[in-house]
Amino acid sequence: MTYDEVKAIMGREGEIGNSENGTESISWANTDGSSLQTTFRDGKLVVFTDFGMK
Repeated sequence: MTYDEVKAIMGREGEIGNSENGTESISWANTDGSSLQTTFRDGKLVVFTDFGMK
């Protein structure tokens, strides 16, 4: 998946964290404390971890 595909699912922009050597960390936090942490390499999703998502 690309960032734009994940953004469409989440319904909003993510918060960019680390970005280096073609790898970018982006997260989405919700008001209920749940969140999604993602890592993109060369524009493609390679890792995602959710915390408390339903």
